[in-house]
Amino acid sequence: MKKSIWIFVVVLMIAILLMPGCTFNPPAHNQTTNTTRIIGMGDTVKVDYILRDENGTVLDQSKAPLTVKVSDNNGFIKGFTYSLMGHKVGDHYNVTVPPELGYGQKDPDEIIIMPLKYTLPLVQWIPMNEIENALKRYNFTISKNTTFPYTPSVNATILNVTDKLVWVKLNLIKNQTFIWNNFEQKVIDVNDDNATIKFIIENGTTYLLKNPKTGNENLRKAKVTLLNETTFMIDFNSEMKGKTLYFEIWIRDVE
Repeated sequence: MKKSIWIFVVVLMIAILLMPGCTFNPPAHNQTTNTTRIIGMGDTVKVDYILRDENGTVLDQSKAPLTVKVSDNNGFIKGFTYSLMGHKVGDHYNVTVPPELGYGQKDPDEIIIMPLKYTLPLVQWIPMNEIENALKRYNFTISKNTTFPYTPSVNATILNVTDKLVWVKLNLIKNQTFIWNNFEQKVIDVNDDNATIKFIIENGTTYLLKNPKTGNENLRKAKVTLLNETTFMIDFNSEMKGKTLYFEIWIRDVE
């Protein structure tokens, strides 16, 4: 009786597996015959990984096996690529990647220290060709006593006009807030000649800014950090630069 039951169970399992839509597909990372091949330069490797920082916080991880060509210019960080060599399929290991073999050290030209407050002269001069282009957008004529948008949130009045220069005075009042160069700023004091301006920033916030040090006019992501009561830092470096990276890696396949 027991023998008959087992024969019935086996036949039933075979019938289920042969039914349409019931084929068995093993996970992709198990589909390999290269279980003993040692990885070297030029090989193509499939890996899973978890990237952590020095505190063990997960920064990134693979959602599916990642294909990596073991070469010097493969688009991956060198420390990650070089660590694959000498391993084989099925290996699971950890590797620590220093900044030099990761995203590199921070570039000092990408870091700017700024005063939290600054003095802004109210009277500014602007080259004629620049103000002509700016005022065309607002249909303003260049003439004395004309008031126009100097920025979207600050007005200015033309004081004098020459062939090459236009002199304007910024119309700022105490406690006024405005956006300039993508920063929110506040007028904390003003007299006939100058205004004292303070940046209103949140510590650790990322902004889109231009880097005046490099002369690059493109807006780029920059992290702003309050250093003390009088200064703050703008850092255009990638957050990964200067960091030691901690990878946990699984070798899934090699070609």
